[in-house]
Amino acid sequence: MRSLVLGLLMLALLGLPAASVSAQPAFALTRIELVFPNGRGEITVPLRYPQLRVFGMLRFSGSGIVQAMWKVDGRIVAPVVEPSLFHEDLIVATPELPTFEPGLHRVTLEVSDPKPAFKLPTITYFVTAEDYEDFRKRTEKSR
Repeated sequence: MRSLVLGLLMLALLGLPAASVSAQPAFALTRIELVFPNGRGEITVPLRYPQLRVFGMLRFSGSGIVQAMWKVDGRIVAPVVEPSLFHEDLIVATPELPTFEPGLHRVTLEVSDPKPAFKLPTITYFVTAEDYEDFRKRTEKSR
C-alpha cells in the first residue's frame, strides 16, 4: 500500500495521470512444497513417535490472508489463517501428527483462499508396528 501511495505522489509531481500506475498483482498461490523434518516428502516412524510434523513452504503473488486446512487421511488436523506479504515466502507447520495407527498416512495442506490453480501436493508417512520406546531402547543398545 505504501508503495502505491508513493507511486501516486511521484506521478502527481511529474504531472502524469494516475491511470499509468500498475496495479498490484492479484493474490494467488504460485508454489507450495510440503516436507517432513528430514527434508523429504516421505518418512517412516515407529508407533507413537513424538512430535512428527510437516512444514509447508508457500509462495504467492500479491498480498492477502491465506486460509487453509492441514489434513491427514482426509481428516482436518488444524486450520491455517496467516497473512502473506508480497514477495515473502510463508512457512507453516502442522501440530504434532497422529502416529498411533500403523500404516501409510497421507498429509496435505488444502488451501481454500486463494484458490490454487494447480493440484496441491500430498506427502506420506508410514507408521511401523514397533513402538517408539522399544525402537529407542533398541537403537541405544546398538551404539
